[in-house]
Amino acid sequence: MAQLAERPRFTLAQYLELEAASSTKHEFFEGHIFAMAGGTPDQAARSVAVSGAPQTDPQSATTVLNPTVILKVLSEGPARYDRGDSLDHYRQSPALRACVLVTHDESLIEVHQRSGSTWLHAQRRAGEAARIDAIGCLLEVNEIFA
Repeated sequence: MAQLAERPRFTLAQYLELEAASSTKHEFFEGHIFAMAGGTPDQAARSVAVSGAPQTDPQSATTVLNPTVILKVLSEGPARYDRGDSLDHYRQSPALRACVLVTHDESLIEVHQRSGSTWLHAQRRAGEAARIDAIGCLLEVNEIFA
């Protein structure tokens, strides 16, 4: 019977070295590296809002440890991962107050916001607006998809 190959595990230092040399963005979780569809590390850095001074990882000046809001544009392939495991990992950050997911193929914005110890989920479509309380922002769906 054939055995499945085990995915290799990496250290944080190995991940950071790979990411610095890569033209695409990756995510690192529990020793595994996941390629993210589209986007560069520079673009990823612009998809995080921080209240106050950003705290960066001592090993990587581009890794923000205290994001207030994360915004991700979903692509077809990893959208399920982004709405599932990836979102669950983000929610573990005590600084994170909201995660905004923007679909690429329809006028839809999903907002996941922390309310005390729970997370609230809202979907906004064409003609509606998504409120991001943590940064006092109102995203008009029609303007995002114009």
